[in-house]
Amino acid sequence: MTYHAKIKLHGTNAGVQITSDGKVAAQKRSQIITPKSDNAGFATWVDQNIEYFAALKNHNHVTLYGEWCGSSIQKGVALTQIDRKIWAIFAMQYGGVNGEIAKLEIRPEKIREFLPEHEDIFVLPFYGDPITLNFGDVEQLKTASDTINQMVESVEEVDPWVKDTFGIEGVGEGLVMYPVANHVVERENYTELMFKAKGIKHQSVKQKQPVQINAEVASNIQELVDLFVTEARLQQAVTEACNGEYDIKKMGQFLKWISMDINKESVAELEASKLTWNEVNKPLMNKARNWYKNKYL
Repeated sequence: MTYHAKIKLHGTNAGVQITSDGKVAAQKRSQIITPKSDNAGFATWVDQNIEYFAALKNHNHVTLYGEWCGSSIQKGVALTQIDRKIWAIFAMQYGGVNGEIAKLEIRPEKIREFLPEHEDIFVLPFYGDPITLNFGDVEQLKTASDTINQMVESVEEVDPWVKDTFGIEGVGEGLVMYPVANHVVERENYTELMFKAKGIKHQSVKQKQPVQINAEVASNIQELVDLFVTEARLQQAVTEACNGEYDIKKMGQFLKWISMDINKESVAELEASKLTWNEVNKPLMNKARNWYKNKYL
């Protein structure tokens, strides 16, 4: 299977739904948001640009997916040095409501054709050359993995998209690898084949390399907890679940996000380590809870 990379931007996941009759809704990864219940100001910004989005109505229900990023949203990356917040779109979905099959468009040129120019809206391009992964050839797979790891290392040193777009040099987060598709694809089958490769500074899992063939093996429960409850994941949970706030009243939201995120991502490591989710869930939550309490106090 051949993959093409896009730069992974360090912000917060943000989307806009546009119904066939022109109604507009902002969303974060898990739910609809509004200016009264916002996520880093994204819903407020969408509301301020409501006419732009309403004009995009189509005979299909359309959802635009992107990263809301820039000034004050995250820390420690080149993007935080730009003087405003921007929305960088990486995918567009047709359908997905009322029983319709959700279809995904990831080709930058096709997404760009759909969108009128806007000073704060960007479409992420592909980065680097396509890379083929032959899952039946271990040596080829190692070579391809090395290539992706070198790309991630380069992006982490200097984010090339931010440098080319804004003239700012600084740390990047990593890559998202998309299977090459020359047409609109069914989302359900397609997204299962996508994967992320983050640099060491932003890894949610303490693995040896951004991309590796075999899952990390933990020799005990505490090792697995330390593998997954990382500073990067904890900070992401605060942004996604608590709107960037350390509020003891939001600890339940924080812990729920952490549990769901690790449960989803730890399947291979649990199997390789001969551990079960029931064994590790409580220790995982204890470490996350103590971290949040220390931040709050």
